[in-house]
Amino acid sequence: MNASGVRPADTCVAYDLAGLSLEVRCDDPMVGGLIDGRFRPLRATAARTGAPDVVIEVRGPGADLGWPGCPDGALRAIYDAPEGSVGYAEASDELYVFYGQRVIFRCRPASGRIDMAIVAGGLADALFATQLLLTIGIFETFKRFGRFPLHAGALARRGRGILLPGTSGAGKSTTTVALVRAGFDFLGDDTVFLSSPSKPASSGSDSTDITATGFPDQVDVTEHTVVMVPELSHLLEEPLVPGRDKHSLRVEDVFGSRIVVSCRPALLVFPQVTSGRRSRAEPLGASAALRGLLPNVLLTDPAFSQAHLDMLGRLARTVPAFTLLAGSDLDNMASCLSGLLEDVAP
Repeated sequence: MNASGVRPADTCVAYDLAGLSLEVRCDDPMVGGLIDGRFRPLRATAARTGAPDVVIEVRGPGADLGWPGCPDGALRAIYDAPEGSVGYAEASDELYVFYGQRVIFRCRPASGRIDMAIVAGGLADALFATQLLLTIGIFETFKRFGRFPLHAGALARRGRGILLPGTSGAGKSTTTVALVRAGFDFLGDDTVFLSSPSKPASSGSDSTDITATGFPDQVDVTEHTVVMVPELSHLLEEPLVPGRDKHSLRVEDVFGSRIVVSCRPALLVFPQVTSGRRSRAEPLGASAALRGLLPNVLLTDPAFSQAHLDMLGRLARTVPAFTLLAGSDLDNMASCLSGLLEDVAP
């Protein structure tokens, strides 16, 4: 304990994500292991000079209730979370979650600071903190550095990317697995960051120079997907982690997939699970594609929320979009999307 009665972070690990440097501080090995399980391919390989862009500190289980502090002013709910919501403090530009007396989350995006206190013990609270809350904090903080988040899978071939936006249950992970089995490079299953060079306001037209940078996290799959994929049959013999309803895997371990840092988006594909075996793709207009992307924007700081919306609008206008009616034949699904990628202009 230090003078304030709070344990200092015992471990400090550096990572690089989307061109930004992260420093993760934990005082519990279990929590550190959960975060490193997500960030493992992103471990910094060179000594860092200067301060990190983003600091993530997680204390507990057993953290003091007095840390990381209370909001200054009223909170506006911006995102529904289990047993609570993410609140935004307009006056101080901060995000908060008070998850009962169990987890406290504070994100100061302008300062590049994400703090979480896991007050109660147990794996379920640690998973809630290191999965959902940490992701929300990274999303909001990275917006301030011009890296705009998209809840999507991302695969690439020869630098040309397929982005798979969608909510949980839409079929992103199944489609991701189908594509890595077919030899696509892997950027991520759940998150990608969009960025582009700054352009003069007088440029007058949309630019197609958007770059998608991946977050090569673990892939979470349901037992339904496991049954469809012979390479994943071993997961049926492994119990689910308490508090989780999906199995986790690293595609580079199971399929030998190549992880790539970034790509140029060439296709937007919105998966939609169907009952048939064969998959087919149907064109989707730019307006409909943008409507499908809008849930990615958290309404926090007006300027950065607008910039996020502008980036998604550019993506929808400049990248061909399709609805994938996803069947159960994964080889056919991969062939369908490979053909689409070949057909669109480079």
